[in-house]
Amino acid sequence: MAGPAFDYCDYRRYINNTMFELPPGVDPSKAPPTRKKRKIPRSGTPAAIKGVYGTVWLIIFLKLSAMYNVPFLLSDKYMTYYLPRRIFHLYMLGLTARTKYYAVWTLAEGACILSGIGYNGIDPKTGRANWDRLQNIRPWDLEKAENTRAYLGNWNINTNHWLRNYMYLRVTPKGKKPGFRATLATFVTSAFWHGFYPGYYLAFVLASFLQTVAKSKLFLT
Repeated sequence: MAGPAFDYCDYRRYINNTMFELPPGVDPSKAPPTRKKRKIPRSGTPAAIKGVYGTVWLIIFLKLSAMYNVPFLLSDKYMTYYLPRRIFHLYMLGLTARTKYYAVWTLAEGACILSGIGYNGIDPKTGRANWDRLQNIRPWDLEKAENTRAYLGNWNINTNHWLRNYMYLRVTPKGKKPGFRATLATFVTSAFWHGFYPGYYLAFVLASFLQTVAKSKLFLT
């Protein structure tokens, strides 16, 4: 239930092994290696790498959460700090919360790679198998994002894809470009998906405004 999300058509292609068929025109001798008669390419190494990354993120979360946590933010001692230190502590609290998701999504991605459903074809440049079909987070790109659109685009990636395909594009009238109403409907759906706390709706409705501003040419130039 934590993700990463994927469509049923991908699951079906995974079950009947059509996901691992070579595209037309690809030399069979350049196919990624498999174990014995299995059609799923070997994925132990990329899965192990994701496992290491996920474990590192988990350790970072455990270390940071001891120093930056909500109880301290609500304490009287926090208010005795100067404003720059309070802002820094608030930022670090957000970073600490994000590392938890970095850990669980990276570990989940490694499990998907190990099972084979993370396979995403062959890289035409390197000739090696791609394992990023169910990549759900890009931590570095997210942390250095310059606007809300880039920030949200690197967070919970597969859920974003689902919301785009089944909400954002479907509520848009045929022949027209998606506008603010489509963005708002998408974010409200995401809030409903998360739960019924008022804070979710406040945050996601605000995010729809920020996303619209980030897509504006005035702010991109």
